[in-house]
Amino acid sequence: MTTVEPTPENPYPDPYGMAPPGDIAESVLPPEQRRPVPDALVRPSADQPSGTVPDATPREPLAVHHVGVAVHDIDEAMHFYQGVMGMGIVDRRVLPDRLIEVAFVQTGNTLIELLQPTDPASNVAKFLDRRGPGLHHLCFGTVNIDEHLRELKEQGVALIDETARPGAHGDVAFLQPASTFGVLVELIQPAPAARDDGAASAPVAEEEAGELIAAGQPESTDGGSSA
Repeated sequence: MTTVEPTPENPYPDPYGMAPPGDIAESVLPPEQRRPVPDALVRPSADQPSGTVPDATPREPLAVHHVGVAVHDIDEAMHFYQGVMGMGIVDRRVLPDRLIEVAFVQTGNTLIELLQPTDPASNVAKFLDRRGPGLHHLCFGTVNIDEHLRELKEQGVALIDETARPGAHGDVAFLQPASTFGVLVELIQPAPAARDDGAASAPVAEEEAGELIAAGQPESTDGGSSA
């Protein structure tokens, strides 16, 4: 698998080592152990107060869909969140073409996505080598990802993905950390199946493929570190 190396102009070109989209990775959890992804993770409640952003198109405030955390040992991390913290595991799957394994942990109002590299050549492995385990990205749910990306581009936000790509739980796209104060931000428009049964059945290419940064503070576009 070929990975795209970072450059000063584009330090996070392909966080997962994006391969051509392939088949959806099947969940390794038995169906009876999978849990539905709450709709609150997709759309904020109507009574949630909204903020204002200058020059932005008015929209409902975005809900945090999940927080990505890079780990060396996904089983150890799952034991902590499930066995120690008492949280449930929504989904777990191996993504061979991304060289990673992911698991989703259900909190009270959002998900935690655990990311473990399965190959030292993967970009997540390189991320861990540079920064160690920790916060990798933030993901926000949106009801119309293509429209949202167009609006962001019009406002001068640098995009990793100018068009959405299929991800584990819906269509996803990533924003350049240089435009988001050093944090890798992902947008997701969840697929109906992700809300119905918690298992990803939409084509996967990106939730595990366009993300890369946040474990402490990412490198800036000039190659330096803001950590």
